Formats: sequence, structure tokens, C-alpha cells
Amino acid sequence: MLHKLKRLRRFLAFALALVMAAAFTVPVRAASVGDFTDVPSGAWYYDAVSFAASKGLFTGTTATTFTPNGTMTRGMFIAVLGRYAGVDPDVWRTGVVNASAVYLRSGPGTDYSALTILSGGTAVTLTGQSGDWYKISYGTQSGYMKAEYVTPRYHAFSDVDYGAYYAGYAIWGYETGIVDGMGSADVYAPSRNVTREQICKLLIGYAAFAGLTLPDSGDAVSFTDASQISSWAVEGVTAMQRAGVVVGEQSGTGYAFRPKSSATRAEAATIFRRFDGAAVPAETGGDSGESGESGESGGDNGGTTPSLPADTPATFLSDGIAVKSDTIRAGILVNTRSYSDAVSTVTLRNTNGSAFEYGTFASDRRFVKAGEIASATVTVTSNGSTFTVKNASGTTVYTTTGSLALHPVSGSKAVTQVNGNYRYYGDFELRQAYNAAGYISVVNYVNIEDYVKGVVPYEFSNGWPLETLKAAAIAARTLVMAADWSIYASYGFDIMTNSSAQVYRGRAITYAESYFSQTDAAVEATENVYLTYSSGGTNRLCQIFYFSSDGGATEDAAHIWGGSYSYLIGKRDPYEEPIASVAGNYTYSITQPRTGSALTQLASSAGLSGTKIAPDGIRIETYPATGNVKSITLTGTNGRTAVISQSTGFTRWNFLSAFGFTAYSYNFSVTYNAAADTFTCTRLGWGHNVGLSQWGAYAMARYYGKSYQDILGFYYDGTHLQYGVS
Repeated sequence: MLHKLKRLRRFLAFALALVMAAAFTVPVRAASVGDFTDVPSGAWYYDAVSFAASKGLFTGTTATTFTPNGTMTRGMFIAVLGRYAGVDPDVWRTGVVNASAVYLRSGPGTDYSALTILSGGTAVTLTGQSGDWYKISYGTQSGYMKAEYVTPRYHAFSDVDYGAYYAGYAIWGYETGIVDGMGSADVYAPSRNVTREQICKLLIGYAAFAGLTLPDSGDAVSFTDASQISSWAVEGVTAMQRAGVVVGEQSGTGYAFRPKSSATRAEAATIFRRFDGAAVPAETGGDSGESGESGESGGDNGGTTPSLPADTPATFLSDGIAVKSDTIRAGILVNTRSYSDAVSTVTLRNTNGSAFEYGTFASDRRFVKAGEIASATVTVTSNGSTFTVKNASGTTVYTTTGSLALHPVSGSKAVTQVNGNYRYYGDFELRQAYNAAGYISVVNYVNIEDYVKGVVPYEFSNGWPLETLKAAAIAARTLVMAADWSIYASYGFDIMTNSSAQVYRGRAITYAESYFSQTDAAVEATENVYLTYSSGGTNRLCQIFYFSSDGGATEDAAHIWGGSYSYLIGKRDPYEEPIASVAGNYTYSITQPRTGSALTQLASSAGLSGTKIAPDGIRIETYPATGNVKSITLTGTNGRTAVISQSTGFTRWNFLSAFGFTAYSYNFSVTYNAAADTFTCTRLGWGHNVGLSQWGAYAMARYYGKSYQDILGFYYDGTHLQYGVS
């Protein structure tokens, strides 16, 4: 899904300003939408501009104007997207001095005075260009160095000057595969207006990059001008339309999308607000977090350090723990009774070799060779009973019934690209899809360590602290090994690779191998280590749950979805405090009119049909130990009441969803505004609050210097670390 080189991302404290109109080169940061005299409170885009301003995505074109009808350039849009992602643009403008000793000069030329001497390997920030000289900053100094003595770490488009406000964001977009060049990989065209179809492509690329999923309403419409949508944009436009991010404009009896039209600033703000409300993190163990893909915070903790609990790290035991196998059968494209993404054609490309072997899998999951296909690419189809295998030339080279086992032949570690998309280590089994004649399920037989290497970069972020990623690797490894493999055994695999378990994407094709260096290092440093607990004198693998952020406290598993786990006990979490202001979607509020349709429907769904919620009719009870929501009592204007809790059919998540939230939490409050006759619900954190907080794990390592053992011990009480024995 993503592309090129190591991602080092950290959230800004929203202090950097973004030039949003070509006529204004020194924008003024707006404190709120109220500062804009050209954004009336009744405007259709008012809430969107308010959202964009509060998140620091947009600045005003002046201190008092937003210019809602102004257009956006590609440079402007990638800068806004980068801000939304929390990118530090300076990270992506890094260069390294490549000579033993080089002068940093006061100007672009050897006749300028030398400010200092920088040694080889010194990292500098590229802040501009002047002929064949780079303008650079190093510490508190700023000067010039001849370009031949500085090697940029990342690719920069030929038409993107390092000094441009969008430079770091554009480089980030390219290196992560979100941004393509315009006709050439070397040209970005930052001054061109961004079109509506380009926005959709950028957003779907970012969703893949950040490990986000978008709702699929199933209500896709055919825009009246659908034929004008570029082929490369169809997927993005369709996904954004299905998710409700773009809706088009009424045109006769249908809706027009205007794919080639430039987007206005008001439209862009609206799209970002809808995207923020629609996109949710891929779920993990019942709910996942935002894959930690939001990056590393760039500021200090910004407040008083909270009192911290005593360290109770997960400790190593000398005894090993029994594990099922060192080979995982990961269902990549599969059909089950409740899920379907099998395909009619499978194309496998051996990226490190020139042939495939075919055969069978033994009971211990070893591949057993029967023959060889001398082609680096094979294409497989099925008629419901027989597989037909063709080589790169389209010649049929093998047929078989039953299942088809394929092993990529390579002198090095083989990586296979599946259907032009993700790349995976290991071998493959192609099976006749369940209840879908002519369709094929694809199962990846992969070593457990390689499987974990294909999880951690997407559920967390390889720019995060190494200790956080070590904890992530152990959690991911334990999750898959503790899972009930019998659930999918009849379909030929052990675990799903989508959000129903944890996201497994192998080696995404748009990433260079160097991108995985940090996450690979974390996996290798914790090789074969599992998290366990003691039950009745016997050590067992922990059932692993993790999520994005807890809003201040985790919660007992029993209080969220039932089931008692000694190591999943709710507790106050002081570690998230430093990231509360910068973690994506950490705090979010929605206001609804008390007598509006949403709250009327909420009352009806909860069992109060025929009445509206009273002005004092929403009362929240919390668990004393954590402050998380235990129940909500609704009172109608007729005095009738209904209770929403984990034990009732209408749950706390149903309450948030009915209120209008698309990301859930168990830490929220509701206030009533008598003057406006509205209720405002404010949600803290993001996720189910059981187990490990990804943002908390980040903060523990980043701000408090905690080890992976500290992190695991805090979020999983009384646990141990053991080496696996298969």
C-alpha cells in the first residue's frame, strides 16, 4: 500500500502555519472559525471550517478571512493532508553531509564566510536551494553548503523547492506512496489546482497508509458524469462516495461529481470533516486503534507530569510456552459464511526469483514439491473444480483439482506480489472458494516472525519508539498464536488478515525494503517471545486486545463485552496525558438539537417511543475505578426512563452511534445547553479501552523512557514473557 523509505513522523503542536492562498505568503493562524468574517454561522460549510480551523489544518487567507470560495493548489492540499496526518515536514527535508569536513557558509558561494565545519554523517535540514547550493539549518545556525556535499535522505520532486511551505509534506506524500507525480515521477506540479478526483485518490491513499477503514454503505450511485472520471481515480471516488465523504451536486434527476473541477477551500474543509468522521482504525481483537500511524509527537508533554504508578514490568520466565506451529496460515483473499473477498483470478509474481514450484503441504505445513514452472509470474483461474495455471506468456503449464500449493523459488528470501497489490513472504495455497464456484481463496503459509513483520508497520508505525514497537511485536505474535484456529480450519486458514483480527499486509508494494527497518528490528529483537499469564498453576498465552487511545483509563474486559481476564483489568492511565492534544481524534464533540431527529430516534431505539428526551434526560453513570461509562439513563418528557448498558440490548456504542459518532469510546460525557436546547456529547480516546493503548504505549516510551516490558506489564497486569516451543 505504501511506498519508499523509512517513515519518521511526529505530530506537530499545530504551531506551524500553512499558506493557503497564493496572494498571502505570511498567513495568520486563526484561533477559531469565529475569527473569519466571511464564514457566516448559517453557511453550509460553517461546521467544516470550524473543524478545519480547530484542528490546525487551514489558516486564514488573512487574520479575519477564510476565503471559502478560493481554490486550492496541489501544494496546499498535500500540506493540509500532512497536517491532518501529523507530519513534521522537517523530517522529510533531512540531508546528510557526505564528505569528511565541509564548511557551512553564510551565502551560496565559496566567497562567503565560513560559519562552521560539519563532519561527514552530520544530519542537516534542507530549507532551500540556490543554484547548486543548498540552504540548510543545523542546530541554531543557518547557512549554505554546496549540493554535492549533501545527500538528501528522501526523494524530492524536481519542481518542489526545499524552501517551499509544502516541500516536506510533498516529499512525505511521495515516500509513503500517497502522492504520484504528474505524468512523471519527478514532477509534482504544486501550483496546479487540485481536482476533486485527485482529492479522492489522495484520501484513499492516506486511508491505506494510516491503516484506516471506510464504511461501505452499499448505496453507491452512478454519477451523471461518471464517464469523465479518470481510470486511476475510479477506485478512490467510489470509496469516498460509498463512505459519504463526497456526494456530488444535484444535476437533473441525478448527481454530478465534476471530477476535473477544482475544489474550493470550503469544499476541501467539508471533505476533510466528513473523512475524519467516516474513517475508523482497522479493528484489532474486537477493535483496533488507529494503527499508531499518526506518528511521533513533536512537542514536550506540555503540562505537569502526572504521578505514575510503580513499575510492574512483564518478567521473563525460564520455562518455554507451548505454541501451535511456527507457520501461520493467513487468509489473504478468502470466502467464509460471513465474509467474502475471494477473487476469480490470482496472479502471483515472484519478485526475487524466476520460477514457482507446485506441490502440496504436509501435515506439519511444509511445502512438498511435485514440479516446477519456469516463470516469475503465474496466473491462476478456476472453473469451480479445476485450477488452470498459466505462465507469463499466457500458456497453460499446469492443471490440478483440489487445492494448489505454490512455492516461489529464489536464491534469497522470496517475496511474492499477489494480484499487483501486497507482497508476502512464504508460500501460498489456492483453494476453491467456499460457496462461490469459479472463485479462489488465497492462503499465505508464512513463518510467524515474517507474519509479525507484516502486522506491526500497519497496526503501529515504524516511526515510533523502538520499545513501543517491541511491545507491539510481542502483542501481535501472541494474538495470532492465542487465537482459536479452529474457527476457520474448514476454510483452510488460521486467521483472517483484515480488521477482524489484526491487519496483515506483508511487504506493501509501495514501500522500499528500507521502510521496514525499524519495525523489523523490533520483531527481531523479540523473536519467539510471547506474553503469558498464570492460571491454576499453568502458564497460558494471553488473549490480546489493543486499541488506539483510552482517554484516561482502560477498562475491565468484563465491563465491555463480558468474560473475565485476570490481566485485563481497568485502571487509570496517566501516560496518555502528553499526547491528548495531538493524538488524532483523541477528543471529539457532537452537538444535537434536543428535539431533533437524531435524539428522537435515539429515544425510540432505546425503548422510549412516543416521547422526546427531557432537558435533563441524559444521565451518565461511570465506574468509580476508571471513570469510564457504565450506563446511560434516558428520561423522556413523559417521565419514562430507559437504561443503556452492557447488559441491555441497546449498548453504550449504540448510544454514541445514534448520537452521530463513527469512532467509539467508553469515556464520554454529555452536557445540556438550555439556551440552544441542545445536547453536546464529548468523547475522549478512541477504541474499546481493553488491553493496550497504542498511544499510551507510544507515550510510555517517548516521554517516560519505559521499556517494552514496562509497557506490557502496565497494560496487561501480572503477565510474563516466555519463549515459544513448538
